[in-house]
Amino acid sequence: MQGISTPACLEAERAAIEADAQVVALEQAVIQGDEKVTAAQIASQRDLAAFAKLRLESTRRKAEQLHEQQRREAPAGLGAKVCPLHRCDAGGRPAR
Repeated sequence: MQGISTPACLEAERAAIEADAQVVALEQAVIQGDEKVTAAQIASQRDLAAFAKLRLESTRRKAEQLHEQQRREAPAGLGAKVCPLHRCDAGGRPAR
C-alpha cells in the first residue's frame, strides 16, 4: 500500500511524522532536565501519535481500494490513464 500517494495520504503521513516528533521532543526535554514536562503529557502525545498512524493506515487503505475499483472499472489498456497513482500494465494492474 505504500505505492499509493494521494494528497490525503501525504497529509496523513505528515501528521503521523509530526506527532512522533512531538513525542521525541517531549522525551528529550525531560532528558535535558525540563521538570515542566509530565508523564501525562508524554503519554497523551504517544496516544495522539498512535492515533495518527491509525488514520494514516486508514487513508492508505481507502486510496488502495479506490485504485482497485478504478482499475477494475477501466477498459483494458486504460489503467494508467484512469489510475495515475501507479504505473499500470496494459490490463490496468499495478506494475510491480
